[in-house]
Amino acid sequence: MAQLRSLAEIPTTPPDVFVDMARVMILKNLTLAPSERDWSAVEEPLDEAARRLPDSTDVPGLRAQALVAQQRF
Repeated sequence: MAQLRSLAEIPTTPPDVFVDMARVMILKNLTLAPSERDWSAVEEPLDEAARRLPDSTDVPGLRAQALVAQQRF
């Protein structure tokens, strides 16, 4: 995860990195106890991915996964 965060700070980083970050953070959150989960760590890269990849089908799918994992449906 630290490597993905480092990549995200480089202005020329491919936008798909933000999709990958969100995917990794969803999986990481699911390994934690519900009280320890940080869903903002998922939302931030998803917001950036949506900004950089407005036509991506991955972003809405990952948002849906995060909402289901939070039982917010």
